[in-house]
Order: sequence, then structure tokens, then C-alpha cells
Amino acid sequence: MFQSLRQAVRTLWRLVRPAASLRLTLEGRDYCFHSPLDFEFALAGRKYLPVNKLLEWMRQPPAMLYKEVINLKSVEGRFLEVVKACLAHPAAAGTLLRELEPEQFSTDYHWREIITTLREGGPERDAYRRIALAKYLQYLSARHELMQDLFEFKTNLPVEEESRKSRAAGRADIDAGATAVYEAPPAPEPARLYNPFERLPHGQAVLLRLDAGKPVDLLLARHHFKLFAGKTYRLVDEQGNLYLLHPGKNVLGREHGSDVTLSNDFRSISRRHVIIEPISDNVARLTDLSAHGTFLPPQFLTIH
Repeated sequence: MFQSLRQAVRTLWRLVRPAASLRLTLEGRDYCFHSPLDFEFALAGRKYLPVNKLLEWMRQPPAMLYKEVINLKSVEGRFLEVVKACLAHPAAAGTLLRELEPEQFSTDYHWREIITTLREGGPERDAYRRIALAKYLQYLSARHELMQDLFEFKTNLPVEEESRKSRAAGRADIDAGATAVYEAPPAPEPARLYNPFERLPHGQAVLLRLDAGKPVDLLLARHHFKLFAGKTYRLVDEQGNLYLLHPGKNVLGREHGSDVTLSNDFRSISRRHVIIEPISDNVARLTDLSAHGTFLPPQFLTIH
């Protein structure tokens, strides 16, 4: 009895204790973050390509841009799986991070140095590790979209069309395994077509606040859904199909066995696309896990 009580106290303490501070040394300067929130704020500006790198890529020929798009898509997919694993098993963040070699991370914004520091230490750094992985995934996503935009601007040719041409021509210099990471030909960026929708950050929880009786429009890739709050949350797709969400985390996607399995007709929706977790009758937590994005009207969003 005493042993069980002591174990329960230890478990509770691990859940409620404040995270330890984090110290980083970058270019000879020391930085101290007293909480994961401080760390998250500091990383917010590190997800866009530095201006000097952008200028370099603007001078590259389309073939180099296309190769970078395919490479980034593959890398982004691998890191997305790591972030998904962290969401499913938060205590495994340290193990998952140590399985990644620092050389896999970009040197932009000292990402490689930050990750190398976070590979050290114990469970007290797990909250920082989860934030770093989510922010790095956002960096990869933003860089991938920028490279794709540059390629399409220079060639006036969608990336998926170039991918189809390359496979049809049997070009040996394009890795078929890399092009296969596209689950379906991507649709045009929904955020550009359905203003004022805003894309959720990759792998980062966002709180959605709803008004009673008023559905919220939700885009999963290019497909239109409506989310209804209340005692039981409901989701209606563009074909009129109704999905009921249970309390706790609901994984939505085309993968068989998801909490909410969506039709394979929605080919641009990922196998595991988004997590919707009802918090109360008018608040839900959403986490995007997808390749082609989850989009919401920005007035409903509060970063959590």
C-alpha cells in the first residue's frame, strides 16, 4: 500500500513540476530560458529561410529548385513522423531526439547547435525537446513551400506536373522513392484560394474557440468541413457525411483505424491528418499532422 502511494506521488510530481531552465551557448553567447514558453517564443522567428539563403536560391536554375523541393518533402515527412510519435508518447521525446543525428538538421539559425544541446540531459528537458521538434518541422514546411513557389514562379509549371513528367520520362536522376512521398497531386494552396483561412502550424497545438450554435469552417487540404461544438462535437464533410467525435483526442484521416476514418475520395487528405480534442463545450484543441495542411479562419485561433 505504501509503495503504491509513493509511486503515485512520484508520478503526480512528474506531471505538475515546473520544467527546468535551459541554457544554450550560441556563437559564444549564453542564453537562459526559464520556461518552455520562453523557449517557444525565442524560436518563433526561426522557421523562415534567412534572407541570404533566399537570395542564393533565387539564383539557382529550376532543376536545382525541383531537386530541393523533392528532398525537403521527404525530410519533412520523416520529421513529421517524429513529431507524431512525440504527441503520442510525450515522455519519449529524449529517446526520439537522440535517434536523430545532428547532421540531419540545418545550420540555419543555429538549429544544429540547439538540437545537439537538447540531446543531452534527462526528462526535465522533454518539454523543450517537443517544442524544438515542432518548430523545426515548421521551418522545414516553410522552406519547402518557398522552394516550391520559386520553382513554379521560374517555370510556370506546378511541381506535381514536373513530377509526373519526370516519372514518365524515366529520368534516372530522380529518386522514385522521393517522389512517392506525395500521397496525391497537391491542390493549389487553400490559404490563397479561400481567404481569410489560415494554415495551422505543423505539429503545434492550437486552441479553437467556438460560438454556440455556429459551425466553424474547416479545410483539410482542399476539402471543406464544418465543425460543430457542444456536449458532443460533430464534423460534417462537403458530401454531407456526419462524424461524431468522442471525448479526448480524435485522430482524423484516411488511415483505416483512425478515430474518424475519412473517405479515400478525399485523396489530398493525409492518412493521419489532424487531431481534434474537445476541451469543453466551446473550446477544442487542434494539432495538424498533415502534408497539405489544415486551415481555419484566423479569428478563431489562439496559440496554446
